Amino acid sequence: MDQGAIECSAIMEKSNGEVSQLSVTQGDPPRVCTAKETEKGFYFLSNIDQNIAVVVRTICCFKSNENENENADKMIKDAISKVLVHYYPLAWRLTISSEVTKFQCGGFVLGLCMNHCMFDGIGAMKFVNSWGEVARDDKSSTVDLYKDEMLYRCFCLDPEKLEKLKKNAMEDGVLEKCTNFEALSAFVWRARTKALNMQ
Repeated sequence: MDQGAIECSAIMEKSNGEVSQLSVTQGDPPRVCTAKETEKGFYFLSNIDQNIAVVVRTICCFKSNENENENADKMIKDAISKVLVHYYPLAWRLTISSEVTKFQCGGFVLGLCMNHCMFDGIGAMKFVNSWGEVARDDKSSTVDLYKDEMLYRCFCLDPEKLEKLKKNAMEDGVLEKCTNFEALSAFVWRARTKALNMQ
């Protein structure tokens, strides 16, 4: 047992009247560092993500496989240290936490808490899939993660331009009023749709 581990047990009565004992051992949470030095730089957040810190909690369940799952906690820890090299913005701040719960049957559960300012749903699943690929020694898709250069651009819209956008949004008479945010969001969404040739 790890130094500082906490052990507890409880007696549980099943619906059929049988009694069983549940024993839980909680080890010290390990600190995970990246497997090697990572790139340095800035990770730009949208205004929404800067102001709304939403923590998303998920649970991944894995079936019993006694040959491979015995060292699941170590394998997961080693894999995340490698995958964080590619997802280096996550290594800079406390933006993700995970917990492994192993069961006597050989199965285990991986609990994750991820900050939404670092991931949307698709990004989170790509990260978890990359983590799994590294844990299984599969060829990971993370090697091409930052192959394309990311561009950041700012556009300043003065009040007159915002008023023009709002006027254009309401000119067909469907809307009686709209906010600056609604008009700007619709404008950006329409431009994105055209750029991607979406119908």
